[in-house]
Amino acid sequence: MVGAPVPEVRLTGNDLWLEFSFSRAYVNAVKGEATAQETTQETTQGKILFLLESTPTLTRRQLAVQLEMTEDGIKYHLNKLKKQERIRHVGSTKKGWWEVLK
Repeated sequence: MVGAPVPEVRLTGNDLWLEFSFSRAYVNAVKGEATAQETTQETTQGKILFLLESTPTLTRRQLAVQLEMTEDGIKYHLNKLKKQERIRHVGSTKKGWWEVLK
C-alpha cells in the first residue's frame, strides 16, 4: 500500500527483526479500506434485495446479468442473505420464488 511505513531491520544473534512504526493516519486508512469493502457488500446485497422484492422469480443468472456480476458472486451474496434470514427461497428450484423477510 502506498504510504506504508518502512520497516526497521535488526539482526540480534540468529534472529532477524522487522519493526513497523504505523502512524495513526496509516491505521485509519487501513480501517477505511475494510469499511469500504463492507459498504460494497451492503450495497450489493441491497441491490439484490430490491430486485427480489420487485421480481421474486429472478434466477441467479438473471441477477448476475442485471448487476453485471458473476453467478458465483450472486450465489455468495444470496447465501449471506439467507444466513442473515433476510431472504428465503420458496418452492422448487425451477418454479420457486424469493421471499424478502426483513
